Amino acid sequence: MANATLTYSLDTPIAGVATITGRSSSGAEDVVIPDTIGGQNVVAIGDNAFAYHTDLTSLDMSGATNLVTIGNYAFRFCSGFPGNLTIPDSVKTIGDNAFYRCTGFTGSLTIGNSVTTIGNFAFYDCPSFSGNLTIPAGNLTIPDSVTSIGDGAFYLCAGFTGSLTIGSSVTIIGFGAFGECHGFTGNLTIGNSVTTIVDYAFISCYGFTGRLTIPQGAVINSTAFDGTAFTSLTINYNITTPTADKVKIGTAYGTNNALTGSYAPPSGGGGINSSGIIGMV
Repeated sequence: MANATLTYSLDTPIAGVATITGRSSSGAEDVVIPDTIGGQNVVAIGDNAFAYHTDLTSLDMSGATNLVTIGNYAFRFCSGFPGNLTIPDSVKTIGDNAFYRCTGFTGSLTIGNSVTTIGNFAFYDCPSFSGNLTIPAGNLTIPDSVTSIGDGAFYLCAGFTGSLTIGSSVTIIGFGAFGECHGFTGNLTIGNSVTTIVDYAFISCYGFTGRLTIPQGAVINSTAFDGTAFTSLTINYNITTPTADKVKIGTAYGTNNALTGSYAPPSGGGGINSSGIIGMV
């Protein structure tokens, strides 16, 4: 298969760097992102660069050693990409909707160790991803470099199986970030730096069957874990909710009766009841 002929723009005022803006060719082609183009370092894939190019047949960023940013909507609806996706270690930002509904990926998703931001809906409805290279097959690990997981970032990525580990630098897990990712099984471990888990962050992730570990001091919206099936729970004493609402765990599927916890309530009462709800009970 022929490689696409890429177009680019020169970034100013920074000399010597370029942004990939799309392609001048058409038809069924492979996309290979280079480290340089026209003698300039490729530092970004621009917003909408390949959006809706459903006839593209593969994506290779392995040689893009200077790439820092994957723009908003860069590969939206590129449904023809097969196999694995590897985000280079040089990348720091994955933009909003960057791989939105790239439904063709059937292998592992590897996020480079320099990524700090995963944008809103970045991997929305990529249902066939199935693994990550750093953990036994089937698991997804968010690297320690990531500080923010945007709204809907992995929503409907139901193909992931195994445990999920959120890196130790993440501070916010956005609205519906892992919603409907019901292929996950085993444990969910959330890094100690997380301060906020927004509504529906893990809604209907009913495949989790192990331990849920939430760090000290997190603010958890009431529906963050609704519809899950954890069998044990570890939560530090001073978690809070933005309102007086209780945090629901497992209530949607009736699987929460096996849930046990080591939740130590603050002064004034609180705990976990037989319906899998923590708060003032």
